[in-house]
Amino acid sequence: MRITIGRKIFAVACILLLLMLCSALLSTWKLRQASSEADAVAHNFMPLANRISNIQALLLQQEILVQRILHDFDATKVHGQTIDEHLVEFEGYGARVDEEIAEAVKLAEMALASVGDDMGRLEMVQVVSLIQNLEQQHQEIHDLVLRTVDAHRAGKSEALDLLIDLFDTAQSGFDDLVSSLVNEVLDFSRRSALHVDSHERLVLTFNIVATAIAVLLGLVFAAVLTRSVVRPVHALRDGTRAIETGDLSQDIPVTTNDEIADLTRAFNRMQEGLRASGRTKAMFGKYLDPRVVEAMLAEDQEQQSLVAGENKQVTVFFSDIAGFTPIGERLSSVGVVRLINEYLSLASAPIVENRGVIDKYIGDEVMAFWCEPFVDAGNEASLACRAALAQFDQLDVLRQRLPAVTGLRRDLPEVHIRVGLASGEALVGSIGSDYARNFTVMGDTVNLGSRLESANKVYGTRILMCEQTRIAAGDAVETREIDVITVAGKSEPMRVFELLSLAGDLSAAHAAARAAFETALAAYRARDWAAAEAGFTACLDHDRDDGPARVFLERVKSLSAIPPSDDWDGVWRLHEKGNL
Repeated sequence: MRITIGRKIFAVACILLLLMLCSALLSTWKLRQASSEADAVAHNFMPLANRISNIQALLLQQEILVQRILHDFDATKVHGQTIDEHLVEFEGYGARVDEEIAEAVKLAEMALASVGDDMGRLEMVQVVSLIQNLEQQHQEIHDLVLRTVDAHRAGKSEALDLLIDLFDTAQSGFDDLVSSLVNEVLDFSRRSALHVDSHERLVLTFNIVATAIAVLLGLVFAAVLTRSVVRPVHALRDGTRAIETGDLSQDIPVTTNDEIADLTRAFNRMQEGLRASGRTKAMFGKYLDPRVVEAMLAEDQEQQSLVAGENKQVTVFFSDIAGFTPIGERLSSVGVVRLINEYLSLASAPIVENRGVIDKYIGDEVMAFWCEPFVDAGNEASLACRAALAQFDQLDVLRQRLPAVTGLRRDLPEVHIRVGLASGEALVGSIGSDYARNFTVMGDTVNLGSRLESANKVYGTRILMCEQTRIAAGDAVETREIDVITVAGKSEPMRVFELLSLAGDLSAAHAAARAAFETALAAYRARDWAAAEAGFTACLDHDRDDGPARVFLERVKSLSAIPPSDDWDGVWRLHEKGNL
């Protein structure tokens, strides 16, 4: 059964009301008991005590009157009245005593009916019995008085003396009985009043305890309800915060069967959707740079304009394995795939670490670029240079893994790579048809980067860059000028540079080789063939593996044997990609 939050709150309210109602009913019942006992004291016991006091007063007057009669038998009149007149008065007091006794009996019986405990009932039964005895003894005294008067009138002196003695004895016992009855009623009234007072204090204590219990139970029920509502809300809050930090790993358990459970299930479905979206993004991130994916999914106008395509200052990066075809011929198809995958993984890591965008893989070739908004303006060239140099560190890792990757234990292939860097303006955006599109860069800068990567095999270099890349990289790198060339598709000559190292990392031998090469290159351009040959030879003395020095020595020999025309400008023309 579905228990909504509203039902929970209503149930708690009903429980609290029920507790308060029970407390009120019990308090009312106890108060009624106390009130009934107080009413019994007020309407029964106190009037009964008053009746007994009245009886005692009347009996005292009657006793005084009898004493006058008994002590003044010889007088014609007693205190101005005859004996018969005193007897009439005596009879009047007796009648009033009988009336008071009758009323006292009624009050005692009513008090007996109102007493709730057995001990009180027993005491009231004794009181009723004493009142009935009082009535009986009063009647006996009344009869003795009349008999005594009759004996006096008949002259029976002996009988008179005996009756007077009996009267004195009966009167004394009767006085004791009245006193005992008065004391008994007063004591019982006092105890009843104390009991009522104790009962009232008990009712007050009961009310306090019942209220405290009701409050405590109310707090417990409220705490349970609050916990049942707040705990899953806190879980939802924590889950939301986790999502804000990118943590989508934890589902929130559904612990209730109310609206919060619906929210929790919806939250878990949303989180699963986000995980699925994350998996999709991660999967597409292997085909397309994640930042490009975010730009495509973004609603920001600037990001959308990037996807739509716009001209930007970029640095383009091309690299591939030198002489890969003969290497592939020595390997099985599985070995070729494993080698390419291993190489591309290692070669891509420096690009990603330096915030480059990997454009595509073309066989063993890697194409990447740097531009805004992926990197800050002005940092494109320096980051591309860092990635290019770091690739050669990764090449050492690849060479160590070749036995495991290729399955060869001997005659391992020599793996070398070449890199070309070019900077300039290019179109950046999502380019393609309605059927397939690619986020890429297009333009002369891209073509130049590809040509420079191929030009490495002409000069025996590892990394070639155009002059604009050299200027943009600034003091962050160590380079040397290699030549002034034209490439296929471009007629304007350009200066090209070899990237040697990061600033401050160039060894003394390579620094000396660079200085000798720069001196020889100046002599070469001045047509001082002998000085140029000496300079390039000196360069080889510092670095015998220097490829450009060997290339220029061959050129110097050819040009010294067959000098160029007078209009020779020193520009070397690469008419086809990678060929002289």
